[in-house]
Amino acid sequence: MGWVVWVVESLLCLAASYTAAVALYRDRGTLDRAVTAGVLGTFLPLLLMHLTAFAHRLEPVTLGLASTAVFGATAALAVRSLGGRVEGVARLRETARHDLGGFGRLVREALQAREVAVFAAVPALLAAGTVMLMCWYYRSWTWDPVWYHVPKTSYAIQERSFDWLSTPNIWTQGNPHNVEILSVWHCIWQRDNRLDDAAQVPFLFFGWAVIAAWARRIGASRSLAFAAGAVWVAMPPVYLQAHSTHADVVWNSLFTAAIYFTLGAPERRDRWMGFLCWGLFLGTKYTGLFHLALWGPWLLGRAVYEVWHLPGRRLARSLDVAASGLFALVLGCFKYLQNLKHTGNFMFPFEVQIRSIGLHLPGPSNPSQEYGSAPGESPTFFGAPNALQELVSSWYNDRPFYCPDVRSGGFGPVFRWLLLFAVIAVTLDMLRGRNWRRGLLPLALFVEALQVPVPYMTRFILSAGCASLVLFCVMHRELSYRPLRFAVSLALVALTWHGYDEGYRGFIVHPRYFAEARGLGPADRAAMQIDTFLWPSNWSRAKERELGPGDVLAYDEGVHFLAELWSHDYDHRVEFVSSQGDPQRYLARLRGMRAKWVGVTVGTPAEAALREAGATWLFHTPDSPMAMYRMPSPPR
Repeated sequence: MGWVVWVVESLLCLAASYTAAVALYRDRGTLDRAVTAGVLGTFLPLLLMHLTAFAHRLEPVTLGLASTAVFGATAALAVRSLGGRVEGVARLRETARHDLGGFGRLVREALQAREVAVFAAVPALLAAGTVMLMCWYYRSWTWDPVWYHVPKTSYAIQERSFDWLSTPNIWTQGNPHNVEILSVWHCIWQRDNRLDDAAQVPFLFFGWAVIAAWARRIGASRSLAFAAGAVWVAMPPVYLQAHSTHADVVWNSLFTAAIYFTLGAPERRDRWMGFLCWGLFLGTKYTGLFHLALWGPWLLGRAVYEVWHLPGRRLARSLDVAASGLFALVLGCFKYLQNLKHTGNFMFPFEVQIRSIGLHLPGPSNPSQEYGSAPGESPTFFGAPNALQELVSSWYNDRPFYCPDVRSGGFGPVFRWLLLFAVIAVTLDMLRGRNWRRGLLPLALFVEALQVPVPYMTRFILSAGCASLVLFCVMHRELSYRPLRFAVSLALVALTWHGYDEGYRGFIVHPRYFAEARGLGPADRAAMQIDTFLWPSNWSRAKERELGPGDVLAYDEGVHFLAELWSHDYDHRVEFVSSQGDPQRYLARLRGMRAKWVGVTVGTPAEAALREAGATWLFHTPDSPMAMYRMPSPPR
């Protein structure tokens, strides 16, 4: 039944988001509505989950009732703004019919123009299909997600809220968590962790739509715009991490969308949608603050222009501009304010030091040490030693080690041998005074995306890949010699195929475990040890068997891969109990909560106390200094 509810609520969200997108952008193209629907379809579930979590009622019944009501109200208001029940529904139906016919128009144009670039969609769809297969058949298995991303999802479902967590895992405790909360939507209805790593999958198609929409705005044909979006999906650093809760596909596509909404003359609706993207962006990753600060002058300039050109209504529009900016900050500020309240540092666990204003907020992770710059020096703006050299070396490394945590290889051969030269060509063109209107913003996005602490790790700069594809469309449009355009389009497809083939090995576990995984039930699927740092399958299955509703699994500071502690159906509780200090007090806490399984740091007095109390040693957790024990049954 839970799966049915998930499908129904997700479809209601999609319908409400699309209806609102039609109401906002009925006068624009299909891609504008697709991008807007994607942004609203991200915002609405996140809003609903934050509201129910605030009331400690993040549970299927409450969330389902609230979602149905909000989706219904959103759709009703949108239909009303389209002209009322009769006329509004007719306009909605007419627009939907037009949008659904977009694929037919694309095919006809591609055939007429003989645009071979559309075949880049084939590796893109193969990549997206493999990603979806992996989300469905494999447990979450990649390093960072099992370490600290997925536990955010598990804790939220367990606690029915987003309260501050008592855990030694500082990254689970402190990082912004929009992607992990989107995973809650995919797991809470059915109480099954099968889709706990699927939150980024829709953003493959969202990023595709944003790039295609931008390409159309600068004058690219439908088929070339479609191809540009497809190439992004087929880039190894994009599709290789899309089956995990690494947040980079989400925040880079949202970042690109935020800039996309600043194209053209300033409009109120674009400003609100852009700031909605910024709010979602801020709540997804700390990098959002950095990028928003850098784009601040551009956003401020557009706001001033918008207000100045409304004589007689400047005060009202100024208030509206302020409200949209405040809306973005409020939307994205939850985790920052929670960190500030509990640690005194809104960027916890990172240490914050801004010498120009004398600001210093202590934290357990120092960015300069984390990202290789000199002590006290910011690693942003290529502040780390040899940062530019490492970036170029990474881009032109034609034998990269591909894995979900993509660290080298750039955006693959299509970027290495084609898109980067398009970026350079458009830049030179602009220096000659041409293509400023088309090339300035994508070039600015490309350059700014590289200013993060470690730009050579390509997954941190995916928006540069988006910008390079838009710039490629600018260059392609300028090619007047038709055989040359054909050759460039053919090169785009061939290099995209090569990159897809080159990166496919980075899936690592697929298809090696596919035959085994697709025949397993939920509990066995969640127990697969498909990498050495995961629990042995026999002990994961024992956890599923022995721990049920109301049972407690306690862990201490020795844990590393926190996601391993939950069962596939989230039925038992996971609690942190520090083993530091008095061992007898530690034992008393465990007995007070009637813990059945206990993870304790090996070699500590607490472990010795557990043994003396009759606890049974089970196994040593891989890649963690923690052993798991079964507590003796309490006397009746």
